Amino acid sequence: MVDAVSGADPVLRSARPGEGETIRALVRAAYANYAKQVGRTPGPVKDDYERRIAASEVWVVQYGDDVVGVIVLKEQGDDLVIVIDNVAVLPAAQGHGLGRMLITFAEQEACQRGFAEVRLYANVIMTRNIALYEHLGFVEVDRFRDGGATRIQMAKRIR
Repeated sequence: MVDAVSGADPVLRSARPGEGETIRALVRAAYANYAKQVGRTPGPVKDDYERRIAASEVWVVQYGDDVVGVIVLKEQGDDLVIVIDNVAVLPAAQGHGLGRMLITFAEQEACQRGFAEVRLYANVIMTRNIALYEHLGFVEVDRFRDGGATRIQMAKRIR
């Protein structure tokens, strides 16, 4: 997919109404290996993306005509925090810096909105993702059981 449009730059933009199913398919593909490991459908696959799009919480990375990455941001105004509720990149597009680009966007968006911190949650089995988050300056601030999974909360101060 990414190779099919070599030379093109990725475009980061707000998700558009009607793209919910495209985003769900992307998320399903991105989480497929984790779903096999935990034996259940990950929560982000079940999300209502059309509702999130209507609430202006979803951005996508597009190469040519293909949506290859997504980030969902949710404000926690009481805590001056933006939560990365989901970040996903199609397996065929991974390894090209798109995840890093999406997280950098979340940090910039948090700064523009006057927030002091970005947070995210990850299942402990997502070791590659956790390593990326740590490399980008996130630190573990909590570990807890969520249903049958152990999840960690990570945070990064941005101001």
